[in-house]
Amino acid sequence: MDATVTPSSQSTAWQSGLPMASRLQRCTARSSIAQHAAARASRADLSVALNRAPLKALLRAHGVLLAALFIKAPHAQVDAGWRSIRGADVQALFFDHELGDGVHYAYQFRGNGTFTGFNMGKEIHGTWRLAENEFCWTRRKSMAVEECFEVERRGNEMRLLRGGYEAFSGKLSPLKAQAPTGESR
Repeated sequence: MDATVTPSSQSTAWQSGLPMASRLQRCTARSSIAQHAAARASRADLSVALNRAPLKALLRAHGVLLAALFIKAPHAQVDAGWRSIRGADVQALFFDHELGDGVHYAYQFRGNGTFTGFNMGKEIHGTWRLAENEFCWTRRKSMAVEECFEVERRGNEMRLLRGGYEAFSGKLSPLKAQAPTGESR
């Protein structure tokens, strides 16, 4: 078979970056330019599909992550070793104890329902109480609002949850006895 070169096949050969002779050499006696064009088109489709493959994989991975978040989010108590603390046990935990993360904050909860401490270098004062099964506190400030939390414990680690999500966490330790200063007022 004799391959003829048409103006459209010349432009295709030029666009593909291959010399026309090289393109035509790939066509054997059994194949025609039309078959070659069809093979080239299928390679182009494959190329487009391969370029979409990473995008599809990325979307699939994001879908899996989102699904994992939605499945795990309501089950915060499933985390290994954490157990929910309720009722009078919550009050007993905080009674004359300090909750802190060792860096950003430390709160000292007194048996009389008050607390003091520091948060990001600022002094904090307020009151705390037990409401049903939640630990509630009100910080003294211009617009004091009571905040209530579910309490979970793992050893001496505590985390306070609001709506099933961790609001903050820290380690609980007994208050150290205050040494008398020797000053009388």
